[in-house]
Amino acid sequence: MSSKKPSLPKLLCEISRIITTHPLHFLSLSALFLFPISFLTTFYPPINFYPTSLPIPSIYNQFLPTPDSEKAELPPAPKPHIQILLLYILLLVLFNTCAISSITRTTINALQDHPVQFVGSLKSVPISFFPILGTNLVSTIINELIVFASSFCTILPYIVLTLLGFNMNYPSIYSTVFLFLTVALTAAVEFYIVLQWCLMYPIVVMESMWGFAPLRRSSYLVNGMRRIVFLMMMLLRIPSLIVSIWYTNLMANVNQGRTGWVLVHMLLYAGFITMLSLYNIVADTVLFAYCKELHGETVPRIEEKSGGEYVKVPLDVV
Repeated sequence: MSSKKPSLPKLLCEISRIITTHPLHFLSLSALFLFPISFLTTFYPPINFYPTSLPIPSIYNQFLPTPDSEKAELPPAPKPHIQILLLYILLLVLFNTCAISSITRTTINALQDHPVQFVGSLKSVPISFFPILGTNLVSTIINELIVFASSFCTILPYIVLTLLGFNMNYPSIYSTVFLFLTVALTAAVEFYIVLQWCLMYPIVVMESMWGFAPLRRSSYLVNGMRRIVFLMMMLLRIPSLIVSIWYTNLMANVNQGRTGWVLVHMLLYAGFITMLSLYNIVADTVLFAYCKELHGETVPRIEEKSGGEYVKVPLDVV
């Protein structure tokens, strides 16, 4: 790799080369960690509301414009079970953390044309598991605080005007416009943060950082590459959004008598989301390597020592 800013086609070719050079390795890691995540998302939240039958009427029906006669036929949805929700979140966090650690390490080795071993990728999981978990917790708290602040700023004018004695009639054109602007501003801020922090997981795995440090480090490395990062995010996330909307509409209009077709669609959806998730992790890692090169830094490689321990060695001393 050179220190010159890469183009988007070059990055895409590099990502494709890495995955196609080691197809069985990435397929194994995806089947072990990513596919369970995608498959779980096909069942929850619907399985939580209709635990005794599949296929199930989706909870999204209540948000869709349907005739009153059709709405009346749907049974009332019970409250979700907290135990199932906690188990679902725990499994997602577990599989996602393992996938990030193992696939990131594999991508770095493949990028540097070093031997790729399945067992070696799995050994990186316990090393990076808790740092990834801690960093993810910090970023989640920051994002939730931003959403909370946005929600507070949205309802604050209504509370103040009501206390001052004004008669607030909702919904009105002004409240609708204000709500739209607030949501758009919040979405823009969240997207900017995602763009700034897109390299945090490779930094955690390769530079032994966690907490706020990977977030600051990612913001620094992204400088000069924001346009490429933005285009890469759009290229990988827009298809995922389209497929998710398609699957949601499919489950919202499911026919109780066509269980087989629903299961086929579930598997297709899970497989496609698994593939996109793999490309996302590999793309973030490749971007991390090129951003370091652009800033005049070298990507460390991980050498395995006796006893199963790892040491990160800069390339310029290897």
